[in-house]
Amino acid sequence: MKCQRRTDTSFGNPHVARRELSKQQHAHKERLNQVKSTLDTRPPAAQPHLTLCGRDYVAKKKQMTEAAFSDLKMIQSIARTMTRKQDSMERRGPVSLNADFKKQEVYRIMHDNHQLLDSIEQVSPVIRSKDAIRDHRNRQRYVINSSHTMRMSGEYDADIQRIR
Repeated sequence: MKCQRRTDTSFGNPHVARRELSKQQHAHKERLNQVKSTLDTRPPAAQPHLTLCGRDYVAKKKQMTEAAFSDLKMIQSIARTMTRKQDSMERRGPVSLNADFKKQEVYRIMHDNHQLLDSIEQVSPVIRSKDAIRDHRNRQRYVINSSHTMRMSGEYDADIQRIR
C-alpha cells in the first residue's frame, strides 16, 4: 500500500504504526508458541491385572484344551445330524383332519385352470384383416362419390377404374 501513505493514520504516524504492529505480531507469535495441547496423546498405561491368563502357561494350556474339546464335540454333533436316517413321510396317516378336502380343492383348481387354458388357446381373432381391408375399400366409394374436386382433378382415377 505504498500509494496511500498519507491515509495510514494509525498512531498518527506510519512508522510508529508499523513498529506497534510488528510488536503485536511478535507478542501473538510468542503466545502461540507457549500454548500447550489439552488433549492427552500419551499411550494408555498397561493394565496387567485385566489379562485373562497373563503368563500363566498352565491356564493357557487348559483353555486351549477346552476349546479344542468343545470344537470336537460340535463336529461330532454335526456328523451325527448329517448321517442319521431320514424319516420318510410314507403312510403316517393324515397330517390334518381336512387333508382330503385340501386335496380335492387343489384338483378342482387345477381342473379349472386347464379349462381356462384350453379356452384361451381356442380363441380366434374377432376382426380379420382381410375383412377390414374389404370394408375400407367399400367405404372408400362413399368418399370418392362425395369429393367432387378430387374426382375432377384425377386423384381418384385408379380407384374409380377398380370399382367399375
